[in-house]
Amino acid sequence: MSTKIRICIISSLMVNLLLLGIVGGHLLRFAGKEKVLPPRISYMLNNLSPEKSSMMDRMLIELNEQNKTILSDIKQHRQDIYNILTSNNFDINSYRRSSTKMNKSQSQLLGNIGEKIESVASRLTQDERIILAELLKEPPAIQNLQHSDM
Repeated sequence: MSTKIRICIISSLMVNLLLLGIVGGHLLRFAGKEKVLPPRISYMLNNLSPEKSSMMDRMLIELNEQNKTILSDIKQHRQDIYNILTSNNFDINSYRRSSTKMNKSQSQLLGNIGEKIESVASRLTQDERIILAELLKEPPAIQNLQHSDM
């Protein structure tokens, strides 16, 4: 066998092993991964009693499941708006339609969150409601804008 063919076969095997390693590493990395919560939510759950923390955790899981389609709709509306804004010809009517759809989806999302908070807040003590209120005081996106070096 010539050296060129031998080098090609060895190179091909090395690339395949590298790709298998990368794919295997990603699968292992995400297979046993625990859920990672934003720091503000972790803080809230850590400062509640175990019973209330479990209740809040269940509420967050239910809320996440309930809002999956709404969140994907919002993501799609944002993409539509991005496409409209970056196209060669700006279509104001398409922008208004997509913007209105996104606003309705966001309102629905906030309504769902509000209903869950109502159902949970009645079972919390005042100190626990203060912890919840601190979480809701200011959205993370606004905090990040205020604290970033612009």
